Amino acid sequence: MMASGKLGMYVGDPSTLTTMHSNYNASYSDLDVGPMPGETATLLGGSGYMFNKDDTPAQIEAGIKFVNYEFETSGIGQFDYQRLAAQGQPVGLPEPDLWVGPVAAANEATETRYANIPTANFSAYVAALPTMKLIIEPPQAQAIYAKGDAAMFAVLTNPNANISQLLSTFAGQTNSILANAQQ
Repeated sequence: MMASGKLGMYVGDPSTLTTMHSNYNASYSDLDVGPMPGETATLLGGSGYMFNKDDTPAQIEAGIKFVNYEFETSGIGQFDYQRLAAQGQPVGLPEPDLWVGPVAAANEATETRYANIPTANFSAYVAALPTMKLIIEPPQAQAIYAKGDAAMFAVLTNPNANISQLLSTFAGQTNSILANAQQ
């Protein structure tokens, strides 16, 4: 709905802009990102990488080195802005800073040079980032999301869904997950 102009605002993160552009042909010029009013924190996302259970310690170590090189090194992989721009991939999406000092300055300069989307649309979000505390998603978050997804699916597919009961069940499941995580 957001990509088609039928929704004016929703809560998400900047990476959803790429989904709206790629899947629904939404123009980056029509999209904007801003901070949540009154919020003092933002979630810092992440990715999971799997290795074969039969890998040797040396293979796992090599895999971790590759992941760091490809996905966590300025100027390389997902941060090779020149290559991304040449491939028509978006360059200039707002993200929390990963680096400090000269590496951060060099990364920002290169990203700015190859930006191919209207970065001014994200200025309010970018301006708010230095004042926000970055929160890493807790390990049990995916289990909680799964329970929430089940409740949401029931609401969306059953016109007679008992929303109060579903929310109560979801709250109980969430509390149980959090209680077990603290043990």
